[in-house]
Amino acid sequence: MIAFLLAVIPGLIAPTLTFLTAMKNVQVQIFQARTGHAADVALAAIQGQAAVQTKWWFAALPPAIIGFVIAFYVAKAIGWDVVVGSFSGCAGAPASDPTCHRWFETDALKGDLHMVFLVVITGYFSVSLVDKFLKAK
Repeated sequence: MIAFLLAVIPGLIAPTLTFLTAMKNVQVQIFQARTGHAADVALAAIQGQAAVQTKWWFAALPPAIIGFVIAFYVAKAIGWDVVVGSFSGCAGAPASDPTCHRWFETDALKGDLHMVFLVVITGYFSVSLVDKFLKAK
């Protein structure tokens, strides 16, 4: 198994580097299209932005953690309870069935958690819409 992984890793490096280079070139082209600056200026601006994001990584941590918690809840409630539960014969099972009740039932969000869930989901989707609206020329 280790020999297989060691044989696969060098083959993955070249495509990964090609992909990352292509992504950087696309970022430069997008910056040039928005601002009209030369490629050198665009590359310097993108590198400066990356340096700031690297320095202030902890500022992006709380929204990411909250988003992962919400995503995990949705994945458990839909992916596990509904999809996997229906394949295992627990779809529409009575509440008296201990196996289905134990493994394929997620507690509903109660009280303020329901509002927090809605605000987080709305925030994640509306941020991209607001960004697109503000960046449109």
